[in-house]
Amino acid sequence: MNIKSAVILITSAGSVLGGTLASHFVNLGARVVLCDQDLTSLTQTYQRCKALSNDVHFYQTNDYSLSSIQRLFDFVEDKYQSSPDVVVNNWANSPMPSLIDLSNHANFTQQFSMMASTLFAFGQASAERMRQEHKKGVIVNVISHEDRDLSGFESATSMVAGFTQSWAKQLTLSIFELAV
Repeated sequence: MNIKSAVILITSAGSVLGGTLASHFVNLGARVVLCDQDLTSLTQTYQRCKALSNDVHFYQTNDYSLSSIQRLFDFVEDKYQSSPDVVVNNWANSPMPSLIDLSNHANFTQQFSMMASTLFAFGQASAERMRQEHKKGVIVNVISHEDRDLSGFESATSMVAGFTQSWAKQLTLSIFELAV
């Protein structure tokens, strides 16, 4: 894949990692769409990228429901007449509660559930659009913490690694079935 002509969608683009990735891909000449719920940080990332290239767009989403994600992909297709070639499925998250933390276990469950469902929804929508276009795209799942407290980071990265491996196998089989 030639990154210079690729359409790249970056979720949580207003986060530190999302903004860094956005600037990197814009510098490589990619066509970039930035997405985030936080309009202030999203706009800041957009302005930094816009100073480097005119081929960057942003989309604020109010939530990460499947219907909102589908509208985002419709926006990308409207701008570029193509689904993304690369989806950087970035989940910027606060630290997870530890096992010995006295916080409510519902907080832990809610954070893990939100992360898993959001990563899955973006992954599923990406795969669906790529299959519709018979595109050999890439979905990159990453997580990051904005502060230095890395509590529960290992648990979260293990879960994301498991998703990524499982989805890669499913997508490989799916592409093989389309070719046959």
